[in-house]
Amino acid sequence: MTPSARLAAAIEILDIYLDAPTARLEPILGGWSRQNRYAGSKDRAAIADRVYDCVRRRRSYAALFGETGRGLTLASLAEEGLALVDVKALFSGEKYAPNPLRAEEEAGFSADIPATKPIDWPDWLWPALQRSVADPEAEAKAIARRASADLRVNTLKASIEQAQADLAADGVSTQLTPVSPLGLRLATPRKIRGLQAFRNGLVEPQDAASQAVALLGAAAVRDRAAPRVIDYCAGGGGKTLALAAALQGRGDLLAYDVAPQRMADIPERARRAGARIQIAGERDDLRGEENRCDLVLVDAPCSGSGAWARHADEKWRLTQSRLNALRQAQRDALREAAGYVCAGGLLLYATCSVLACENHDQADWFLGEKTKFRPEPLAQHWAAAGIKASAPDGNTARFTPARHGVDGFFLALFRCIG
Repeated sequence: MTPSARLAAAIEILDIYLDAPTARLEPILGGWSRQNRYAGSKDRAAIADRVYDCVRRRRSYAALFGETGRGLTLASLAEEGLALVDVKALFSGEKYAPNPLRAEEEAGFSADIPATKPIDWPDWLWPALQRSVADPEAEAKAIARRASADLRVNTLKASIEQAQADLAADGVSTQLTPVSPLGLRLATPRKIRGLQAFRNGLVEPQDAASQAVALLGAAAVRDRAAPRVIDYCAGGGGKTLALAAALQGRGDLLAYDVAPQRMADIPERARRAGARIQIAGERDDLRGEENRCDLVLVDAPCSGSGAWARHADEKWRLTQSRLNALRQAQRDALREAAGYVCAGGLLLYATCSVLACENHDQADWFLGEKTKFRPEPLAQHWAAAGIKASAPDGNTARFTPARHGVDGFFLALFRCIG
């Protein structure tokens, strides 16, 4: 496809998305690809990158050229610094190219981009962000940028130096991540499934902050010879695999999710990683685990606001009623998971959210609800986990996109005292 044809495709996809505000973006992109099989993999990747950029920055882009597929696409080109003559060449109206620029569009391109633009964050949620972070505008801007692509080195099979060398042999340049001591960040985001290091189980895609959560959990039970651990909201198994590697085969690790279909890929991922993980497909499979576990990780369902750079459409799809439902689900998960923690054991609560209502508020609620738990200071486990950030004073910690250069994550650690 020509560059002009790619822009026309992005405009078409964005118009479909804008006409269906409650729809998810990924299926729309997939549907377009199936209907336009002439588009090669590089074409599809370039189109998807532009579409996601436009959705991430939907409000600020719309302020420049209007909230249409064409307007958002033009704004993305303006942000890239393309000269008017180059944009006119791309919007020629010739075969597969978008229609020529209108006079007002040319004028908009000739004008300076405003120094102050609308913040790419839902208006109704802005007060919640203001209450949650020290610099809400900086965090909103960081979340509106393209996310980094991080890998976790699987220490069951390789050292970080070995994995980095294997990736380099495949022409993939990496650097060490912030926060996680086992993370490698791709210099240029790309699909990794075809890489030898991935096929051999040396690396797994996982944001550095997510890695740090699992490393902290494993470090907190390092004094147990055979720890019993449940990943209570396992989902696709990213943190489960990270826990398995950090525990180095010690003890027993169970993966559970209230929606077991989410865990469908865990067995194959575990096989590739050389990890030993038991799958609890139903609640009944956890029968007998009550009051037995040294660590229960609750990576709770949440708004995902800390990862909206990766899931751009979720930022605009979230509603107050949905957020309320998620907060209730978080409390339900905490309440249920607490019953599996043994006396002296630990419960680790985590979200990929930057919102206090899903984070500190829930940690405070839990301590008021479950009197058999007390805050467990994180500092004593921080160094053992190797986390590359200042150790927190209390039992909670937070990583944010603007401050740490990773996805937004929150964690809180509690110890059962009875």
